[in-house]
Amino acid sequence: MKRTFCALVCVGVALLGREAFGYIMTVNQRLDHAIYAGHDPKLIVAGQIVGKDVKPRPAVAEGYPADVSFRFKVTTVILGQRSYVGRTLVIPATTFMWPSKLLAFREGTRCTLVLRTDWGEKRDEYYLDSVVPVSRLRFRAAKDGEEAKRILEKEIITELKDEKGFERQTALLLQVAPILTTKNAPGVAPFVSSKNVWVMRAALAAMIYATEGKEYLRKAAEDVQRFLSTTKTDDLIEGHYAAYPYFFDHYFFLEKSSWTFGSRWDEKEASKNLRILNAMFAMDILSEKVKKILKPEPQAE
Repeated sequence: MKRTFCALVCVGVALLGREAFGYIMTVNQRLDHAIYAGHDPKLIVAGQIVGKDVKPRPAVAEGYPADVSFRFKVTTVILGQRSYVGRTLVIPATTFMWPSKLLAFREGTRCTLVLRTDWGEKRDEYYLDSVVPVSRLRFRAAKDGEEAKRILEKEIITELKDEKGFERQTALLLQVAPILTTKNAPGVAPFVSSKNVWVMRAALAAMIYATEGKEYLRKAAEDVQRFLSTTKTDDLIEGHYAAYPYFFDHYFFLEKSSWTFGSRWDEKEASKNLRILNAMFAMDILSEKVKKILKPEPQAE
């Protein structure tokens, strides 16, 4: 699971007297953040990609990415106006970093889209927050965002049961981790024993977030101690992922920004993440050196 962030990519050089310009790239947002009670309700639709359009930019816009959009046939409205059923929506995707490890970006792909509807129902464009793989096209309607998350949780676990590839197993586990419930945690538990270390880490993160069970906290604390005491900040994972950010993308609740005033999502999430951290600290597994890496800075009042 990639952390929710925006990356500014500059494609002009002001030092050479040319006008600097850039564009904002967005990642597949965490489902607990995309479907958040404190924000405006989202439109959540299930269906199928029925077309993909890529239009190169004119020469005057050299350096910008191609203009990308896709056509999406709605079969079910999980949350939002039922009038969308049967419609084909055109979804802009130029600056959306499609999660290709999670699902393919091609015609025929079945998925659920979490769309921002800040401007109401009557519009000709939609802002894509999150995309979720699904095994079917028909679902019951949810009465609210919490119920919608439960529907998506079950679908991700269904996908996970049949998946054999380590890379996609990890992606599915990281997507379900922030919304996994204790009730559905048994569908994830077997992956804690995976021979692949990143699948194991993603599964541990999911189980800890759902249950805060001591056996999972202990196993994670041992893994955190081993990794942070043997890995340098400038090391690379698989040749191109910065080691520490990649590690904390998996153990997302250990990311200091998640509980730091000014960058945390909300007080509830910050409190939970600190509770998990403190439980790991209390196990007498982490060295002082590792604790200093993880230890939160004093909270501003």
